[in-house]
Amino acid sequence: MARILTQEEKLALSGDGSFKEKCKQAVRDFSVYWGAHDGSGLNTEADRIMWAKNRINSVRFAKNPIINEDPTTLAWFFLNAAKGKSYDIGAAPADTLTLISAWDTANSFEEFVSAYFAIKGDEIDMASSGN
Repeated sequence: MARILTQEEKLALSGDGSFKEKCKQAVRDFSVYWGAHDGSGLNTEADRIMWAKNRINSVRFAKNPIINEDPTTLAWFFLNAAKGKSYDIGAAPADTLTLISAWDTANSFEEFVSAYFAIKGDEIDMASSGN
């Protein structure tokens, strides 16, 4: 049975150390990828700007392995990004191990980390003029 997470399940995940670590690991993995990417092969200005922002944030995160986010705040970002996403987890409530496994199966950590980087990228001003 596919269904969205209940508020109680989200609360349980937001306080779960394994879930928080998986969120942080997704950010680390994304950072490693973009930190090593040289931007070659990107054909549009939008792709190059996205690469530059991801690279800047990747370097920041690599230098600060804790990430500037509280782990619970980072977990809540991922949980909010999952709003409306269905998981095959059976009837509620599911335990945190089942929920984390469903997230792994659906590649949700990888999916939502790009949204996290997009939000962090919006904090970087790439304009070269004052206009």
